Amino acid sequence: TDYEENLALFARAGSPLAEDPSDPENWRGTEWIYPAGTTAQPVLVNALKEVGLGLDDITSINMDVSNALTAYNGGTGDGLGVWNVIAFGAEDAGHVRIGDAGTLGFTAPCGTVVLPEMLEAKRDLIETAVAVFHFTVEWLYESEDHMEQATEWFLEHVESEGLKVN
Repeated sequence: TDYEENLALFARAGSPLAEDPSDPENWRGTEWIYPAGTTAQPVLVNALKEVGLGLDDITSINMDVSNALTAYNGGTGDGLGVWNVIAFGAEDAGHVRIGDAGTLGFTAPCGTVVLPEMLEAKRDLIETAVAVFHFTVEWLYESEDHMEQATEWFLEHVESEGLKVN
């Protein structure tokens, strides 16, 4: 139901990789934390291909996306592959975005998956949910006022859920 371009790769500020991600030697031998087997992996592969390298030239550490940022913030790894709000959290923590799906030629489809029996039993509800998602996205981008209103609603919602977001 969407195309994701915020699958991002980060390096530590001041590191050779952050300073010059076009130099293959700054990648070689680095340790990368990301959820292997997810769409984060082809984004990393595309970045490596751009400098003539592959996954064999780095060390991969498989970790779920939110724990990956926690580990990275704690000093583990040289690079990080994460997405969505976790990617924004990495930026807020001062890590340097050195590429993402949008700039590396890999736009990942993100979709809604449903069991066949559920689709048969509740097709109208599922179609309505998908339509609401797409109409909401269209509404968001119609005006800056809509985006501001949606931001307010989002912050109210996450606050009521007890999540820490700013």
